[in-house]
Amino acid sequence: MGISINFAEGEHNILYPKILLMNSRNNKLVKPTIESKLGADYLLGNLIDMIKSCEYSTGKLWFIKNDSSYKHIAESDETLFSYLKDFLQYSTADKIRIDQLIGFLDSCCDGEQYATLKQFELYMSLLGERICYPQVNLIPKAVGIPEASVGMLKDFDKLKELYMEHYEYICNSLAEILETLVYHLLRNKFHIAKCEHCGLWFSRCHPNERYCNRQSPVYAQHSCKDAIKLINKKEGEVNDDSKRIYKNLTNSIMNRIRTCVKPERIPTLKEELVRVRTEAAEFKKKIKAGEATTEEFIEWMESCRVRQKKFDDEGE
Repeated sequence: MGISINFAEGEHNILYPKILLMNSRNNKLVKPTIESKLGADYLLGNLIDMIKSCEYSTGKLWFIKNDSSYKHIAESDETLFSYLKDFLQYSTADKIRIDQLIGFLDSCCDGEQYATLKQFELYMSLLGERICYPQVNLIPKAVGIPEASVGMLKDFDKLKELYMEHYEYICNSLAEILETLVYHLLRNKFHIAKCEHCGLWFSRCHPNERYCNRQSPVYAQHSCKDAIKLINKKEGEVNDDSKRIYKNLTNSIMNRIRTCVKPERIPTLKEELVRVRTEAAEFKKKIKAGEATTEEFIEWMESCRVRQKKFDDEGE
């Protein structure tokens, strides 16, 4: 069996694929065509996330469990699973190939850095793998326009008003599907990045974009973009109090270090200052990720104050 992934020309169509399940022996259609509700970038990110979290091995074959973890994709495009389930069993060689692709994306897409088509072509060449280059056809834009021939492709610039380009990729494994999605995105100059909220891959519309429009893993009723705005707003509402308390806490420890009359106590005080700063930084990360609240942070700082008072009492 093979997967046929099709993209039509145009700002919308070039990102949203039509997916067909084909019999690779006679190239006959096995199931009806579906048009994915997921863009190529979201499809790529969701599949990688599913593979990383749900795979398990039995001998030389690897499988992807059809369990609740898959709902991240199925809820967006329920029909998609029926097209891809035949590919959710792959060899150790396929697993290695997918792991290497994930490593390529991680190494090339960091901060303001983006993977480029040249980098991907070099990566595939060094890996010794074949890129699934698309077959390009011309499709009439309106009824009555005659079918185009392959020879007309060289004069396509003169025919743009009558025809649109249609790209078809034929993939024979899950690894090829992922590589094809990466190739297609880079070929059409999309910048692949990892959402800083949910951690899944998406294509940036502009260099400063850091969050995707998927459902937030923290606030189910909001997208990642909107969830970050909500988190930042909540942080701002109580940020002044937490900042003031944190500043007072660290200043208190530093004052104890400066005024300490017992030298043997200074190393312990310095260790306490480092511990407070380190744990506070971790708390702030958890707040941003929605794993902790500012109120819990303030409670933790109050407990630090209590511990210091006890420490002072014991040292008298």
